[in-house]
Amino acid sequence: MNELPQERLPVADMVIASCEFMFEETRNYVMQRKAFCKTVAHLQTVQHKLAELKTEICVGRAFLENCLDLHSVPAAPRRLGGICGLASSAYLQRNQ
Repeated sequence: MNELPQERLPVADMVIASCEFMFEETRNYVMQRKAFCKTVAHLQTVQHKLAELKTEICVGRAFLENCLDLHSVPAAPRRLGGICGLASSAYLQRNQ
C-alpha cells in the first residue's frame, strides 16, 4: 500500500502524454477542417478552447515533472504521486 502513490506516477505520465498527442491531433484537424469558407481554426471560440486545453496540459506536465523531481527526495510527501495521478485522470475524463 505504501507504493501506491509511486505506481500512480507512470499512469499520470501516460495520461499527460495521451493528452498531448490528442491535442496535436485535434489541432491538426481544426487546421484542415473548413466551415464558413475558412478553416475551423480561425473561429475565435475554437482558438480559445485550444488555448485553454494547451494551458491545462502544460500545467499538468509541469506538476508531473515537479512530482517526479520530489519523488527522489526521501523527505518529500509520498501522497503527491497519488494527487498527480488523480488530477491527470480527472483531466482526461473531463476533456473526452
